[in-house]
Amino acid sequence: MKKLFLLICLFAVFKGAAQTLDSISLSYCLSQTVANYPLIKQQDIYPMIAKLKINNLDKNYLPQMSINGLASYQSDVTKISINIPGIKIPEVNKDIYKLSLDVNQTVYDGGMTKAQKNIENAGLQIDKQNVSVSLYNLKESVIQLYFNILLLQENEKQLYVVTDDLGGKLKTIESGVRNGVQLKTNADLIRIEILKTKQQLDDIANSKEASISMLGLFMNIQLNPKAIFAAPQNLTAPTNETNVREELKLFDYQLNRLDQMKKLSTGKNLPRLSVFAQAGYGRPGLNMLDPDFNDFYMVGARLSWNFWNWNQTKNDIKILDYQKELIDNQKEIFDKSLKISLEKELSDIQKYNEQIDEDKEIIKLRENVVKAYSSQLDNGVITATDYITQLTNKSQAILQFETHKLMQKRATVNYLYLLGKF
Repeated sequence: MKKLFLLICLFAVFKGAAQTLDSISLSYCLSQTVANYPLIKQQDIYPMIAKLKINNLDKNYLPQMSINGLASYQSDVTKISINIPGIKIPEVNKDIYKLSLDVNQTVYDGGMTKAQKNIENAGLQIDKQNVSVSLYNLKESVIQLYFNILLLQENEKQLYVVTDDLGGKLKTIESGVRNGVQLKTNADLIRIEILKTKQQLDDIANSKEASISMLGLFMNIQLNPKAIFAAPQNLTAPTNETNVREELKLFDYQLNRLDQMKKLSTGKNLPRLSVFAQAGYGRPGLNMLDPDFNDFYMVGARLSWNFWNWNQTKNDIKILDYQKELIDNQKEIFDKSLKISLEKELSDIQKYNEQIDEDKEIIKLRENVVKAYSSQLDNGVITATDYITQLTNKSQAILQFETHKLMQKRATVNYLYLLGKF
């Protein structure tokens, strides 16, 4: 008997202690998940990669210098087979030696460098947005875990209420047993129900602790398993809100990158202009008939224009246009799926609102029944089993009411999440 009352007291102490813990909100869990999840590191890495690539592209307009050396021997050389009296025609050496410094400077490349830089910037937007999409999708798992914890927490709360009711009723019945107006069996039935309630509380505690641990892994934070989680408040589901999902931005960035790639393809058909300079030392120099080592130099300009490539550029642009159509189609599919999901959440919100109103009436009726059965049990008219049944029914009605309220909030949160506003 003392152990049983001690158990009831421990429940009450635990319940009171839990109420003193700081409250955890859904918005806090979501913000911590986004801020601390390892994926966020990629947001800093991608810009560094893009910066290096663009830095390399900027060097396309800097002078390109190279040192070139040559040593060769050939089996024959050009000869002049004409004998002129008194004149000796020199012969070209069969061995050749050259060392030169070559400098090339691009003047105009048909906009290729600019287009490549634009493609890199567009690619950076896509990479960063992919991270944003993945981080936003993580929120769905966090929301699911959070509301699972809320449901377990509410279930736990109702079981504590049942335990308090049973504990109070046990005292009344034991007093009746001592006075000979109650059967000891009724007291035993109450004790059994208290023990069964404790088992349920233990199961809920284990499930809640596991869910809190999983939530902490998402947030990269060690959460207190006895923390109190607050249900979201002041939620509304407006029906005319604009969709701002991260995926929509990703589609736009992908389309932009394809546009930049089209500009790059067009630039392949434009002329290119560069200047060059060469300075060197070798044998022969620029005078092929001089057998001695000489220094030499050369400066000039180059113009190249691939004005005809057998419609390769045209085909490349067609491919890019088809790829844009694919992205537009993916965007259309995403919008369609999203609209269906939004309609479902709106329907659920309406359904739960109606059920909540009905639950309130059910609870009133159940409370009246329990009061009547409690009085009848005190007077020995019914057994403890009858009372426990009605008490359980009332507890289930209250739990169903609280569950419907949480599900209504969850449907609203899901609706806002689908719109990209949570």
